[in-house]
Amino acid sequence: MTEILGASITRDEPDMLEGSIGLVDGERIVVRFEAIDGSHTRISIESVRPLGASPRTNSPYVERLAAELAKT
Repeated sequence: MTEILGASITRDEPDMLEGSIGLVDGERIVVRFEAIDGSHTRISIESVRPLGASPRTNSPYVERLAAELAKT
């Protein structure tokens, strides 16, 4: 997340990673990891924005991170 998005990691746990991006509208990206079996992991990526942030339907940060993860 740091290399791809330039995010500052604010939480790093075995099943979750959280990073913050930007000063304006301070978006946080939360990535959760759920083990399915020995060789498969479900990854969910969520964008969390402050209540007063300008509305947007998609996060370019989520899309970019998902695209990079899909390559592996």
